[in-house]
Amino acid sequence: MNRKLFTILGLALFLVCALAPMWRWAAVQAKPVERAKATPFKASDYAKASSDRLTPAEGLQPAGRPAAKAAVDTVFFDDFEADTVGWDTIDMSFQTPKWHIDSYQAYAGNSWWCGTSTDTAGWSTPPGYGDGWAQFLISPNFDLTAISADSVIFSMWHYYNLEGPAFPDDWDCINVWADTTGDTLWHFDNWINLTPDTLRFPGTAYNISHPYSWTYTGLSPDLVPIYGWGGDNGGYTQAGFDLTRFKGKNLRLCFIGASDAAASDQTRNMNYHGIWYLDNIQVDTVSAGGARGSIFFEDGETGSGAWKATGKTPKINWHRSARRASSGTTSWYNGSEATGKYSWGQSDAMVSPLIDLRPVSNSQPCLLDFRIWPEVPDDGSDLNTYNDWWRIDVSTDSGRNWLDFAGIFIDSSKQWKNHSDIWPLNLSSYIGKIIKLRIGMGSDGDNHVGEGVYIDDFIVTGKTRDPLPSASSICLVDNDGGAADLSENSWTKYMEASLANLGYKYSVVTIGVNKTMTPGYLEQYPLVIWNLGANFDYRAGAEYKALAIKDQECILSYLNNGGRMWMAGQYYFYANGTQIDTTVHPNFWRDYLHLAPDTGWAAATTYKVTGIAGDPIGDGLADSLLYDRLNGSSVYWTDPWHAYTLNPDTPAVNVAGFMKNDDGTFNGLRYQDTTGLGYKLVYTSFPFEAVPTPVSRDTLTARVINWLKPGLNGDYTPPAVPIGLALQQNYDTVKCVWRANAEPDIKGYKVYRSLQSGIPTWSKVGSALHPDTAFADTTAESGLTYNYAITACDTLVPANESLKSLWSRIYVAPVMGLEGRPVEPFTVYSFKLEQNKPNPFKQLTTINYQLAKQGQVSLKVYSIAGQAVKTLASSVQQARAYSVTWDGRDDKGRALSNGVYFYRLEARGQNGQERLSQTKRLIIVK
Repeated sequence: MNRKLFTILGLALFLVCALAPMWRWAAVQAKPVERAKATPFKASDYAKASSDRLTPAEGLQPAGRPAAKAAVDTVFFDDFEADTVGWDTIDMSFQTPKWHIDSYQAYAGNSWWCGTSTDTAGWSTPPGYGDGWAQFLISPNFDLTAISADSVIFSMWHYYNLEGPAFPDDWDCINVWADTTGDTLWHFDNWINLTPDTLRFPGTAYNISHPYSWTYTGLSPDLVPIYGWGGDNGGYTQAGFDLTRFKGKNLRLCFIGASDAAASDQTRNMNYHGIWYLDNIQVDTVSAGGARGSIFFEDGETGSGAWKATGKTPKINWHRSARRASSGTTSWYNGSEATGKYSWGQSDAMVSPLIDLRPVSNSQPCLLDFRIWPEVPDDGSDLNTYNDWWRIDVSTDSGRNWLDFAGIFIDSSKQWKNHSDIWPLNLSSYIGKIIKLRIGMGSDGDNHVGEGVYIDDFIVTGKTRDPLPSASSICLVDNDGGAADLSENSWTKYMEASLANLGYKYSVVTIGVNKTMTPGYLEQYPLVIWNLGANFDYRAGAEYKALAIKDQECILSYLNNGGRMWMAGQYYFYANGTQIDTTVHPNFWRDYLHLAPDTGWAAATTYKVTGIAGDPIGDGLADSLLYDRLNGSSVYWTDPWHAYTLNPDTPAVNVAGFMKNDDGTFNGLRYQDTTGLGYKLVYTSFPFEAVPTPVSRDTLTARVINWLKPGLNGDYTPPAVPIGLALQQNYDTVKCVWRANAEPDIKGYKVYRSLQSGIPTWSKVGSALHPDTAFADTTAESGLTYNYAITACDTLVPANESLKSLWSRIYVAPVMGLEGRPVEPFTVYSFKLEQNKPNPFKQLTTINYQLAKQGQVSLKVYSIAGQAVKTLASSVQQARAYSVTWDGRDDKGRALSNGVYFYRLEARGQNGQERLSQTKRLIIVK
């Protein structure tokens, strides 16, 4: 693809629906592709490029926000008015230093090299160098002030293998610079681009004069020649530079490796293995007759002499701005407040806070949308033939690595639009993960620029899961392929017998080749036992596999929803020697079971299981495994006498092996999640049916269930949520009073408190034994506003605890008076309108406000068009705090449609002159 293709793409912007797949592919490049690499756009590229977009067949409208959003929930939203949710910025061409010393591809011993062998998540070819790098290696200071020799020569042995030049386009680049000013900010107008000494070192001339990587990373503008090397020098060669002109000065050298936005080891399977390798770096004097003297020598063994490895100084343009806004008064903008334009060499992004998609169900698409106002006129048709662009990236590791998600190169429409008007952005493949998103802007080396890009009303929508409902039984899943013993009893019957012997209520669900489970079915059970089978006798058919795709979806949904599960059986991801489909989750056994290695398990012939001393499940357990009664039910198999080796993933500190095989490897593992999902998971990798006696099977079952869900065979339904919480300040004490619960097994209540600031962080401040329904908090500090909530606990051990009650709020006023004489609290109020809660809301929302003085008050809700739709308050009110609840209906009692609304508080003084007002935004999503 040559440069002019980007001009064609720019002119065809109005055909965005037709060309969106091609733009998506081009956005990955972020530069014209070398002519030598140009290939037709293939169907496979189209499939890859379209993977994050929905088609109209998936329920989206061709323009505007998808109609389906009315039926889903708001997962994340920010209108950037207060910017309280942790947005950040990043220079996309800034990386942590990648220069280091080791023996990889070294010239001798160790060498300096610029690359990475570890930070390569999602890379095509590790180790190597990546896209958009600007890496600096600064030498120690060379004191040439007293040099009397004729010449000063710097030489090095080096190897480079990077993207090469393709006339007339220069791409990635390495070169050497000199500084005599002591500059620490790497301002290249102070540095000197050295030229190789080709007389002393023939064949080492630079072959690049205008590298695009320098423009892309913002190091230099157009029309400024930057000389360097590109391509492959074929192995270690010696190159040198004449430093004689620097005699009488202090000198430092800078070795720079820069790359543009594509065609590196990161993205194209290039096998470069690192951008530059340096060894035996030396600075010598040369006198008449050839006599030499050494000033400096570095062989890469120690990194001596205060070398400094660094990335470029970050350059940030994105910021919150009041220049333009789609709603409210502010948005995010990537240009200059002073000029109202963006500039050459930008390569930075606005970065979202962590967005938690773990509670999102895959029953409906999870979509990203935002409002955008663009003026990016550089389409590559000007003199330098490069273009400006913006893009969207996603990270699943808290911003450590970024993957291209979507991009558009040019758009100068200069009007607010939804991104979904261009094309929808589908995050469904990231459901179950915690992600970050970034929106970046890049510009080439000229100032053919416009106003830039504004972003507002950033929203992620999806169907969030409902909490686990209570249930009265265990779900036992028969997934053993119909395996039966010599008496033709199902292997699952052994598990049923243990549950019955222990007094548990249970329901059996049989699944197989033609029987699948409905997604969300498991969520009604407090505990699930999934009995796997090997299908040795092929009675389930040769195509049978344990854990089909639908099974995996159900299990992941259940665990993501905080479930408790015991998986029992030899085969987890192998059945009949075939690995299961990993479409649903590529590393389920690592990310949920926390097993290592990722590549699989080894079968171990096992005739005995031994528990781990001190473990809550395994302590004291030891028994034989008998397979004879399981063999022979068919002529097709006779030998299922093995377990599988379970190796806990050591970084997961909450994973533990609790039983061992004959050879000492684990065959029982338990894991409790602490990342926020809250699930518990046990896996035993031998046939449960092989445990020889009912007593032994019952003991193992009881141990596992008690660890997963203590008290399950009792009344594990939590108490009702307490109601009627009221608060009162009495001198320096906050008194909490509520209504007693009616259940006969209530033991008491817990009192929680949080400061009124954003999302509450609750801490327990006290408790009360039933039937007491009052608590005095003496630790509250005056001048602060607190939320309080109550839970109820029953008499079980451990106790079941209810959800928190509705919050109550109180401002703890300063107390003034004589010592020993309680006085009425004196409250000072200010004019304040608080954000409605919850927001967005479905049925009811509460708006709190304060008045500093008595006056005429008006609180109204307005549509986005500015029309008043609901009056919530209109009267003369005293100075105090108020709370109003609204059900989303207008003044005529009609339910308002989903969308964005504004509510405005106005107060006029008694003289009618003084006027105060505040406006905030709310969202209705039903």
